[in-house]
Amino acid sequence: MDITPLRVLLVEDNPGDARLIQIMLTEQEDGSFHVDIAPRLADALAAIEKDAPDAILVDLNLPDSSGLGTAERVIAAAPNVPVLVMTGLEDERVGLEAMRHGVQDYLTKGQIDGPLIRRAVRYAVDRMKTQALLAEKVDELTTLTERIRDELEAAQSLQLSLLPTEEELKRFADSYSLEIVGHFQPSSELSGDLWAAMPLTDWRVGIFLADLTGHGVSAAINAFRLHSLIDPTPPFANDVTEFMDFLAARLKALLPTGQFAAGLYAIVDPVESTLTCAGAAIQPPILVPAPGAEAQFIEARGLPLGVVDKPTYKIHCNDFGPGAVLLCYSDALVETPDKSGEPITPEEVLEWVSEAATAGADIVETVWETAIDRLGTQLPDDLTLVSVRRIDKQ
Repeated sequence: MDITPLRVLLVEDNPGDARLIQIMLTEQEDGSFHVDIAPRLADALAAIEKDAPDAILVDLNLPDSSGLGTAERVIAAAPNVPVLVMTGLEDERVGLEAMRHGVQDYLTKGQIDGPLIRRAVRYAVDRMKTQALLAEKVDELTTLTERIRDELEAAQSLQLSLLPTEEELKRFADSYSLEIVGHFQPSSELSGDLWAAMPLTDWRVGIFLADLTGHGVSAAINAFRLHSLIDPTPPFANDVTEFMDFLAARLKALLPTGQFAAGLYAIVDPVESTLTCAGAAIQPPILVPAPGAEAQFIEARGLPLGVVDKPTYKIHCNDFGPGAVLLCYSDALVETPDKSGEPITPEEVLEWVSEAATAGADIVETVWETAIDRLGTQLPDDLTLVSVRRIDKQ
């Protein structure tokens, strides 16, 4: 079998040492090494420029260069070729320092024999190949990571575009006397939460909140699926029962087995001063029906959306006069343990809403800031808060 010899450039100005090392490398007579000799650094640099070898052996002290600078110039000229340096017995520290500057190995003159130098060169060549392969894989992973990051950022931007805009929320305040505030806090780049505010008639508004199974990419895909069912607003969204029945049936067909959505749908009618809603495995929304009134839970519970084709949801009808407040939220608010291992209770949230409503404070801001004092901002699950306040027109 033909053997392609390793081409070694030996940079050594002492003819006797150069000849001895050449013999050590080639004494097996199997053609595994070919040695070229350069007595000066300038000669070595010229040889490298003409045809880079497989490995370079360098004496650090040459007529035209000495010390670590010699190794550094060789490495700069041949960054992809393994460089080994040769030192005297008294220069072993220099050899160690050279390795910190990119040299693959060092050999001490007076302690070199044939097997040692051949093994050192082969290992240096193999290490260099391994390092090059690892560098290539790192570059590939970096490129892949950057591409995934860019794609996640694009998906995140798209998901945020599904949420009501500030302009849309301002129109609800101006046209419907409803102040709607939302806080959307994904646990990672993408979220399985979704909320929407939908104009139904000239005087009625639909509020929808969904919390899909899991979080991250798979949950976000399901959130996109769900959004496609409610945008544009379906004509039957003016009826809570029809809306919930439609979503339950469609999500049963769309979502993979074992995946579903908790959800709440509410219709606010400022003209009739009513709030009509139904829930699907969602945390009970909190209602303050009028200024000064006691905050209360709306026990809007039912089967998750997507579990069965034809569930039955209980419809809740409540007063919603001027100054009334509604808060709905996803599970992360009351399922995330705090530093002591205890989660926030729904009763605590009820108290926060009651105090904020009495003070005329922003409900969502109050609940969020109070919660993060307990939980921190890095939550293990997606969190969405949505409040609706009936505004008195002067």
